[in-house]
Amino acid sequence: RSGVYAISQKVPNLVKSYHVNVGHGNCSLILSVYEEEYDLWMVDCSSYDFLKKRDYSQNLYHCLVDIASLLNVDLSSLRISRFMLTHTHFDHYNGLRYLMSHGLVDDRTLVYANLYYDCASPVWNGILKDLLKLQCKFIEPVSDNGNAGAIRIFHPECRLFKDANQVQGNERAVNEVNNSSVVYGIKLNEHIM
Repeated sequence: RSGVYAISQKVPNLVKSYHVNVGHGNCSLILSVYEEEYDLWMVDCSSYDFLKKRDYSQNLYHCLVDIASLLNVDLSSLRISRFMLTHTHFDHYNGLRYLMSHGLVDDRTLVYANLYYDCASPVWNGILKDLLKLQCKFIEPVSDNGNAGAIRIFHPECRLFKDANQVQGNERAVNEVNNSSVVYGIKLNEHIM
């Protein structure tokens, strides 16, 4: 397979979802296979459970090996075309370092992430800097930016900030990072996840 990212308006021949055991955290992948190409999307990526102090990167690795095998491609050529972050809690983004270090996220990856909600975590700030160095393309996850094609954004309906002093116009401040979570709807083959 070419590994060229498919256009989301095409109807895939096969859609598979994978939900990786990462302990306390989230990590889901959605694979769409077309004639000679594929899209691999990811919603959140944790690989370390900070509550149990346990590394789950082997579970993520085995899932990616299975996907590469299904596609009949070498693991080193596998790429994530879209990464969707729900919110900036450690158990939703800490696996991004793993993805970047293995070349699964690159300058062709579209990253859906709220860059305006201030997260004081040095880990998130470092990952964000690395994503910017890779020249990933960012999409602000607000409902106006995701209502066409296969990825729809149902919440938030406007730009969100942590600090009310930054809010202008139709923007909103929320105190708790969980309340800034993005709700994605993914529509493939007339089915919505």
